[in-house]
Amino acid sequence: MRAFADLQFAGTRLMVRPSSRAQSYYSIVEPWQAMPPLVLHVLFRCMATIGLMAATPAWSLDNQAQYQACMTLLDRDPAGALDSAVEWERQGGGDAARHCKALALIRTGEVEDGALELERVAQAMPQAQASLAAELFAQAGQAWIKAGNPQRALYAQNQGLKLNPKDVQLLIDRAMTFGNAGMYFEALDDLNVAAELTPEDPEVYAMRAAAYRQLETPDLA
Repeated sequence: MRAFADLQFAGTRLMVRPSSRAQSYYSIVEPWQAMPPLVLHVLFRCMATIGLMAATPAWSLDNQAQYQACMTLLDRDPAGALDSAVEWERQGGGDAARHCKALALIRTGEVEDGALELERVAQAMPQAQASLAAELFAQAGQAWIKAGNPQRALYAQNQGLKLNPKDVQLLIDRAMTFGNAGMYFEALDDLNVAAELTPEDPEVYAMRAAAYRQLETPDLA
């Protein structure tokens, strides 16, 4: 399957990108290229902004510190972070513990189990946390790509966009999944929406131009 080789110049989009809902915590890789290991980051600030703390009383200050400690341990000792997250979940750590556990599963090679756990956490969130659930589905989608299962990645991305149709990062993720499957018209649909939402983003236009070139309509690029 031909990749979007002409997009290589775009480089890797780093995981942190400012937005009105605080920092994005999932990474976007080179478009239409093989997915490198997921870059994992602290989620707490994003959760607090969207309102998860207020909706979940268990998120005390101690839990904030424990979440951050779990994420720090994840970088140094993924297996240790997994053990810590599992025990924390047993003690009532809730979504924060489950999120750390999911990322630890991915880092320790249990990528499919981690993706499933991310989906389960997202599915259990109330409508008030729809934006956060969408980002969890986005992380799950990237994990499924890493696991070599683009069909399941597309499912996760679809679920996320049902919750937050204006999530530009997720639109780009799904466009890359479509592009890798040769579904360039579908990729263009997502990239057109992304361009409308972020008209100042040159990367979206570069990706869209690449899709037009794949369709042999460079005059539209």
